[in-house]
Amino acid sequence: MPTTLKMNVVPGSIVHLLDPKRHPLVAISVQNGKPDRIRRVRVTTFVDGYSASAIDSVELAKAAPAQVFQQLPTFFPDRLATVHELTRATVNTLVEDLDGKVELQNTTAVWLAPDDATRADLKAAGMRASEGVVGLRNLAVVALPLVAMCDSRDLGGVVDSKNLGRSTMILYDRYPGGLGYSERGFANMPQLLLICLEMVRDCPCEDGCPSCVGLPNLRPAIHSDPDLTRGHPMPDKQATIRLLELLTAADVQHELKVLSKFSSS
Repeated sequence: MPTTLKMNVVPGSIVHLLDPKRHPLVAISVQNGKPDRIRRVRVTTFVDGYSASAIDSVELAKAAPAQVFQQLPTFFPDRLATVHELTRATVNTLVEDLDGKVELQNTTAVWLAPDDATRADLKAAGMRASEGVVGLRNLAVVALPLVAMCDSRDLGGVVDSKNLGRSTMILYDRYPGGLGYSERGFANMPQLLLICLEMVRDCPCEDGCPSCVGLPNLRPAIHSDPDLTRGHPMPDKQATIRLLELLTAADVQHELKVLSKFSSS
């Protein structure tokens, strides 16, 4: 597993404007050592005491050439001043085999679940609350970076019903321990919901599209034809709009949770 260390640009206050593909701190070459089957691996890089972890999960094809991961860990804001004077630090790189394992990440998250009255209103209108929650999640992963002032790659979102017994939107920081972005979503939830409502209302499409309730592809492959691959199912746009109208008109109940075992794929 050859590893190349390089820092062409020292991260500063505009760290989120740097691109790991153009300004990587670490370039890691990983090859599938089992040519008879596909392997799923996770590659992690972080700088001791100075950064959160940069994480990539990918499937390595059979008998494929080595794949290079270029990573730029996100440096902690309160340590940026000392990074400029940094002369020596420990850079950690880790490649884990995820075959047959559930990927766990300790992080922080904010969740929102429609209450019984909201769900009943949607049902009376012939709409499914779960469809509205999925549409809301797809909007929120785009809107939250505007509120939290971060990069879209710093956040993730899922719709889960295992914890509360009903469809729940969970937005989380994609770094171990979290970096405070989901906390800003919690503190500014009314503003976040209003942005989502404006986005979906202003979209001229009729039944939903990747610009509103559809899930956008934030990291497309360089050489790929989107017309040849299946996309994500399109949630009900009208259910999403109605859900947001109900949430923004009410005193929204939401709560910040620290998820000690958050499962992501």
